[in-house]
Amino acid sequence: MPPTSRAAAITAEGPPLDRSLAGVPQGRTVRIDSLHAGQVTNRRLTELGLCSGTLVEVLQNHGRDGVIVGLGSERLALPRSLAVRVWIAECPEVAGVAGGTAS
Repeated sequence: MPPTSRAAAITAEGPPLDRSLAGVPQGRTVRIDSLHAGQVTNRRLTELGLCSGTLVEVLQNHGRDGVIVGLGSERLALPRSLAVRVWIAECPEVAGVAGGTAS
């Protein structure tokens, strides 16, 4: 039986595409809201600098394959299967600036 509510859909299938890093168009800067990839993977992403509150710029996202993000002066390539587990929040006040954390 398919989920009947938006909350059930998020729990069963991950976040809606527009709420995950996988759904962000190239050139947009977003703030990471939360990670939902499992304890070990979440810890590794945090070690790489992808943690709640961090600003990242999507450098490449062609809607298939992986997503390349800019994090300060670094670039990280994430497989799409992992990018859908990184939930984001839009940052309309930030245009093209990446690599900071929330103050």
